[in-house]
Amino acid sequence: MALGELLRALERDAAEEARAVVDAARSAAAELEAVATRSRGDVIARAAREHGDAIRRAADATVAEAQRTARSRVLAARAAMLDRVRAEIAALLPARADALRARLARAAASYGEGIRHDEPTGVVIELPSGARNVATLEALVDRDWAALAATIVREAVR
Repeated sequence: MALGELLRALERDAAEEARAVVDAARSAAAELEAVATRSRGDVIARAAREHGDAIRRAADATVAEAQRTARSRVLAARAAMLDRVRAEIAALLPARADALRARLARAAASYGEGIRHDEPTGVVIELPSGARNVATLEALVDRDWAALAATIVREAVR
């Protein structure tokens, strides 16, 4: 083999080897780029998911706070309404008491002998045992207030 042919064979082998190295480098670079793209996609997806979760938590907290505030306002308005109703009832009681005082006194006396005290809206009888029988319109309203308040609220909502 002549020296020229040998040089050409070596150049050919070197060129093929250089192409193989370049192809391997390109393949490795493409692989790295693909891994980086997937990794970047995963990072972006995770960040978007975490950000979405944080926004949902903040929105849930805001909704919950708004519901608590609304519920508190409804309860405060309901309590104020019931206070006004109770004040109106208390204002009406003395005018209604005269007709009912005798009936309340008879009912209170049925519990036994005692000392009778006339009140503006009924009677109080103190029994010898120390017990007090309070037969006033206020006491009747107090006794039935829970049911009365429930009826008032139910009617107000209609």
